[in-house]
Amino acid sequence: MNREAFSAHWLTELDYRVTENRSKSSAILEKGQFRVGAKWRTTGRLPGQGEVTFRPKLDSSRANGVVIKHKFDAAINWAGLFERLVEAMQPAYAMLHVFSEGDSRQAELDQVEAFDRPFAGEDYFTKWKTSLGTWRKPDSWQLEERRRYRFLPDLSWSNFLGPEFDGQYNHAELSSRAESVRPSGRGILVQVTSALGDVVDRHEWFREKRNLVRGAFAPGFFRTE
Repeated sequence: MNREAFSAHWLTELDYRVTENRSKSSAILEKGQFRVGAKWRTTGRLPGQGEVTFRPKLDSSRANGVVIKHKFDAAINWAGLFERLVEAMQPAYAMLHVFSEGDSRQAELDQVEAFDRPFAGEDYFTKWKTSLGTWRKPDSWQLEERRRYRFLPDLSWSNFLGPEFDGQYNHAELSSRAESVRPSGRGILVQVTSALGDVVDRHEWFREKRNLVRGAFAPGFFRTE
């Protein structure tokens, strides 16, 4: 499967129109189509949910997104699924992580935003911290700035970094610190440790390893810095 096949399967285009009033004979002021993605929810042994979003036709600079959330089970080959999705989608960024209470508790101690959910959408990547310590994002008309990726909330257990992140990391340092760094399409896959379950079963060790890997990125690249 590739991006085109995925989109054809999940994308629905609906007609819309704006009229002067509710009368059937009212003049049409505007008409077109808007894009609707899919949402789903599952139950059973691995309950979860997912959502697909598509950029509007009138703003091609915005990003499409896929978010899939499920209960963690070590018997599932999550890394294999993640890599298949990355191979098909070739995104700008993709993440695979197990969100634990440990991350939330540590965030409270560090007085930073908790890394407790998937993040999607370019606002997470294009913001910057001002001299006053506040966060800003590019104005809507600054198209080049809206495609300049310079920030991540944190490193996930596995991360796909597309060419938008070129210049934000030292590849040699990253390869020496992370468990695995390998090419994938237009970007690289970075895996912090050998097993996804380390995030839960060896949380403190995972945090130490993640901090080591973060040292291969540019200063100020993560939200805790």
